[in-house]
Amino acid sequence: MRLRNSLSVSQPSPKINLGCGLVTPDGFTNIDILPGPKVDVVLDIDHQPLPFEDESIHAVLASHVFEHLAHLERVLGDIHRILKVGGILEVYVPYGNYGRKSTIGHVRFLWPGMARHLGLIVDKRQKRGLPWRLLVSEVSERGLPLAWHLKHYLGIEPNFGRKVELHFVLEKIGRQAFDTLIEGAP
Repeated sequence: MRLRNSLSVSQPSPKINLGCGLVTPDGFTNIDILPGPKVDVVLDIDHQPLPFEDESIHAVLASHVFEHLAHLERVLGDIHRILKVGGILEVYVPYGNYGRKSTIGHVRFLWPGMARHLGLIVDKRQKRGLPWRLLVSEVSERGLPLAWHLKHYLGIEPNFGRKVELHFVLEKIGRQAFDTLIEGAP
């Protein structure tokens, strides 16, 4: 899996990669529910808190993780807790038929406008919305039927056709900036 247009890769350390699987770019602390060759921390992020101090992380990468989380609100609250103000949360999720809930292990469907609503998600511990600013919201990858076959047999990886992956980046902002942003919204 490629990280198209990634902003978190260029952020300074410390930064974490949630649900890393086999995608382990350099400079990240890699966290996954299962042990693996480049997994630094084995943790069930859906049920266990992230083992980092408050406001200690510059960037969090979550590539194809959110669709597996039953407790997304709690996880978002925990990510928000560990990010520094100005830190970013970068998310890649499947879209369309690739993200349907019937896919093995997917417990939620994510849509293109979802990123705008994440700041309105209320973490029960904070009792109000989490202060985020949306920086990027795009369809990051497109695919054709039989795309795997094109890649495997012909070495071709076209990025056109149906939408198959969404990419968004949120920046943690202070409460006052968030309140101003919300009050100024139409």
